[in-house]
Amino acid sequence: MLIDKLSYQAINLQKIDEMIVPISSIGRACAKAEKPFVTGTELALKRKYQIIQELMQSLQKDYNFQEIATGALKHLEQIDQTILKAKSLHLLELYEIYEIKNFIYFSAIIKELLDKEELSHIHQIPDFSELFTYLDIDGQKSPSFHLSKLYSSNYAKLKEIIADWKLKRNYELESIFEIAKQELEVDKLEDRIVVSRYNHQLNEKLQKSSHFSLESENFANNSYKIRKSPKLLEIETELEAKEQELDLAEKAIRIEITKVISVYCQDLTVAISEIGQFDLALIKAIFGNKISGVIPQINNEKKFTIKGSINLPIQIELAKKNLKYQPIDIEVLKNINVLTGANMGGKTTVLKTLGQFIYMASKAIPLPCKEANLPLFDFIFFSGIESSRMDLSSFGSEVVAVNEAMNKPGAGLFLLDEFARGTNPLEGEAFSSAVLKSFIGKEAVVYSATHFTQPAKLIEANHYRIVGISKENIGKLSYENNLQSRLEELHKYMNYSLEKVDPGAEPPHAALIIAAILGIESDIIQKAKDYLNNENSEV
Repeated sequence: MLIDKLSYQAINLQKIDEMIVPISSIGRACAKAEKPFVTGTELALKRKYQIIQELMQSLQKDYNFQEIATGALKHLEQIDQTILKAKSLHLLELYEIYEIKNFIYFSAIIKELLDKEELSHIHQIPDFSELFTYLDIDGQKSPSFHLSKLYSSNYAKLKEIIADWKLKRNYELESIFEIAKQELEVDKLEDRIVVSRYNHQLNEKLQKSSHFSLESENFANNSYKIRKSPKLLEIETELEAKEQELDLAEKAIRIEITKVISVYCQDLTVAISEIGQFDLALIKAIFGNKISGVIPQINNEKKFTIKGSINLPIQIELAKKNLKYQPIDIEVLKNINVLTGANMGGKTTVLKTLGQFIYMASKAIPLPCKEANLPLFDFIFFSGIESSRMDLSSFGSEVVAVNEAMNKPGAGLFLLDEFARGTNPLEGEAFSSAVLKSFIGKEAVVYSATHFTQPAKLIEANHYRIVGISKENIGKLSYENNLQSRLEELHKYMNYSLEKVDPGAEPPHAALIIAAILGIESDIIQKAKDYLNNENSEV
């Protein structure tokens, strides 16, 4: 498994997956069964990305491509069980024959579209033109299906005979009704008549009539039904016999159709797979164009270079507030990386963005950035998640989770969000540094966001800092507006860019500024400043 459930939720991957839902049930089943690309499958991923890129280009070149493809996919449903039934020569029902015809009709539209766009090499859908002609024997050129008289002369003859007997039955019924209407002195009659028990005159007429008989009665009404004449009974007996013959003739046709379809079962199975893969690739390509995404380069060195990365879930939320998202550049050139920055400066967002990009790349999804060069991993782990376990503290659950992840086989991407913040600062700082050092020489990559000073001194790590708010912009901040306005103002003046710093660079100290913006009383802020000044003077 590429990512555990808690990390999946923490990185907001569900919101990304919800943007990339295939159109057909076949495509959705394909997406559900899709396995992520992991370490060692780089070449296969590059081939898959090549397919996505070609589809993105075709969508940009031909505006009708998307409409035609999605229109056809909407009509395609899973027919696996019907194919298995035909393969074993179990008699297909009429609706199952329709399912087959509907599938090959709309798959032909997709095949024709791929041929037109010179994309048949990426998804090779078999040709079912002969089968379609057989199932479309009347030449309707539509996905609907009915048993045509052209399938059997005996079937056609029986249909005509039955139609003739039905006319005779209707004529005899009309004759009976005409006589009964005159007898009962009414303008309209049906096979069954419900009459109030208090309508004595009509009840008396019906009871005396040779054309109706009492069927049932209750406290309020009497129900009468038509009394069939000997001639009508004879007609219905003959009609029933012919309809039984028709059922046998229909069954014989369905047996023959089932045999014909059974020959195509292997090709139909291939077509289902190709359609599912096409649907999934198409929706990724549509998504890629929608977000102006790029196809990343894939490397084997466990190094990242991402230009203009965007965290889509956060960008969407900011857009709802008419706020702009600031794309950021991220690089990972060593396997140990430490990120510092002010509170609310975007450290967690950087970690989640990295996790999102590796997850999306593992599924051959275009990335929301200007360019990217990424490796593959065997799993993604995100720390700093609240545990639901009642027997562990937040620190305890975090330690257990990190330990389990570190003992997993394969190359992992570890995203540590203020690891060990749940214990006393002295021990937490030492423990955090020790955990980071344990990654030295390992294949895994760790990216740790922290406020601790000691991790920022590791010479084996690359160190980055979020630029934050400049002194000039700090002076522009207002502390008088409502909280939402202050937060929007903070976002406006915050520089979320990453800058590379030397090991040992002092982490930013902006907690009191942020606390003031969030509305903490000024006397509390001043007491905290006085405390810090006293501490510094004692040192």
